[in-house]
Amino acid sequence: MRKNLLKISVLGIILIALFNSCSSPKVDLKLNLENGKSYLMAYQADMKMNQKIMGMSIDVIMKVDMELLFKTIGFDKDSNYIMETTYQTMNYKMNAQGQNIEFGTDKISKDSIMNKVFSLFKGKSFTMVFDKRGKIIDVQGFDSIMSSLFENNLVEDSSKMKEVKELFNKNFGEESIKNNFSSFFGYFPEKGVSIGEKWNNKITINSMFAFNVDNQYEFIDSKDNLYNIGIQSNIKTDLKKSTMEVQGMEMKFDLKGTQSGFIKIDQKTGWIKESEIKQKIVGDARMSKSEIPGGGNFTIPYTIESTTKIFLK
Repeated sequence: MRKNLLKISVLGIILIALFNSCSSPKVDLKLNLENGKSYLMAYQADMKMNQKIMGMSIDVIMKVDMELLFKTIGFDKDSNYIMETTYQTMNYKMNAQGQNIEFGTDKISKDSIMNKVFSLFKGKSFTMVFDKRGKIIDVQGFDSIMSSLFENNLVEDSSKMKEVKELFNKNFGEESIKNNFSSFFGYFPEKGVSIGEKWNNKITINSMFAFNVDNQYEFIDSKDNLYNIGIQSNIKTDLKKSTMEVQGMEMKFDLKGTQSGFIKIDQKTGWIKESEIKQKIVGDARMSKSEIPGGGNFTIPYTIESTTKIFLK
């Protein structure tokens, strides 16, 4: 009798497993874009950064609003998508210790160097090549944008001009664009997945310094013509690429943290419909001031919290 019950139990488990596998079919998540179609994407980021210097707590609040128009303009020999990407707007707001700073494409006043540069971004286009899994194969035309921004000598001081160019090339150069946009589109799995299934990928995001991001995605559900994907990530600075110079002093960052959120993609096109990612990063920056009398090394603790939203307009 016990043997029969055991056989029935095992059979029941097998049947349940078979039922679950049949009731949750694999979905091939990928891009399926039409030639000539355009997608106006809005990007919003809110960040609060706290740093403690010599016992003083300093808060910096930043808000970024950007709109990009993506248009499929053709296919390469491997059937990858060739996307024309055009800057519509780029606006930044920052509050530090009660002082407000604003610059961007929509500012009426073009007096500052940053407003002049960002106003020139508006309407500028470059191309990116995507495969069906959202991997960016190539970026073309961005270096020519950078050249056009600075050909009119926006800054009379040549050393200041060099500093501004290096800043923009590091944050907006073709290799940086390729890496950073991978975080927008690199969430597709390599094969079909069922609801509840998870997959991983690792990317590097380059800005003032490099972050290594280990992402884990989960296929949450499928409804309202959307696929809902959850994301959990671990973030850590690349210690080999985390040093920058500030006013002649070396500043080395050691930061780590997590992020979580969701991505909703259109079932027909695979394009992002909406996403929201919350991030918290903690750590410190070690600065060397050995050339200053009584100097040495000192550490600045950092806490950074941000929310990033992307949505189709």
